[in-house]
Amino acid sequence: MAGRGAGPCWRRPEVARFDPVIDELALASLLLSAFAVISCLSVEDKRRIRLLPRALWMIIILLVPLAGGVAWFAAGRPRTLRLRRSGWRAAFRLPEPAGPPAPDDDPTFLRSLGLPDDRPGSEEPQPGPDPPPNR
Repeated sequence: MAGRGAGPCWRRPEVARFDPVIDELALASLLLSAFAVISCLSVEDKRRIRLLPRALWMIIILLVPLAGGVAWFAAGRPRTLRLRRSGWRAAFRLPEPAGPPAPDDDPTFLRSLGLPDDRPGSEEPQPGPDPPPNR
């Protein structure tokens, strides 16, 4: 019985080892695909989706996970027309898009409340004290 442990059926099975880089790329691909699917399904107006119909974009995103997600965000996602405040606007000192004034900065709104406009530079005269009664 000297050769009992030497046979191939008595060997310890090798444990499959995974490369951490491959695992991280697979996770990144899965997350990108999930975000692309959510983004594609959340577009309300189908006419705003660029290049291909929504169903074809979904097939591409699901069948080609990494490249499909990148293609959706680069070429299929609708462009937004409004500008958002970002680091680029601040870095290049670009002006903010004009919007409505806040209620506390709007003199018309303050007048409608019957409150005095006590901001510096307001030109409206403030009511003074009542004159003394005549006897």
